Amino acid sequence: MIGNVKKNLLLTLAVLLIPLAAFGYFNFGAGYNYGDANNWMFRLGYEEDTFSFNADYLLNAGWYFRGDVTFDTQLGFGVGPLIYAKYSLATNQLTTKFGGIFNIDYQNFNVKLGIITDLSAFNLSNSVYAKVRFYAPDPQGMKMKDKLYIEIGYYNPNFSIIVGLLEPF
Repeated sequence: MIGNVKKNLLLTLAVLLIPLAAFGYFNFGAGYNYGDANNWMFRLGYEEDTFSFNADYLLNAGWYFRGDVTFDTQLGFGVGPLIYAKYSLATNQLTTKFGGIFNIDYQNFNVKLGIITDLSAFNLSNSVYAKVRFYAPDPQGMKMKDKLYIEIGYYNPNFSIIVGLLEPF
């Protein structure tokens, strides 16, 4: 009986993880953050068409974590939940906020717009989240597996510019 449970568990994990391995990308990037911590930023993450989780490290300042899951609609865009967390090295504190997001893909652009709040004191002007990513087109006559991008992001008070690469898993 225990052998069957282990076998079923391994089979279930394999079925769930194979799509991640087949269609996902590792995300590597570097850029600069302007705002509450003006500093260089390095990115590590995992992304696919409807899921993304990225961790941005600001040198000697802390981490920013962003994760979202989007569901396609019949209107041509995606909607879903978003989580945003900040870990400060100076105060050794983790703050977490939640929200909703709209995901729009158009040619070589990806735009994510959303509202993020901790629900304790909602203020629309402090809750707006926006990210615009431009994917560099493939060189003429070549089909590349990886994707080079330039991203501009905003979440009050931070504005960031990142150059990154999505590498197939």
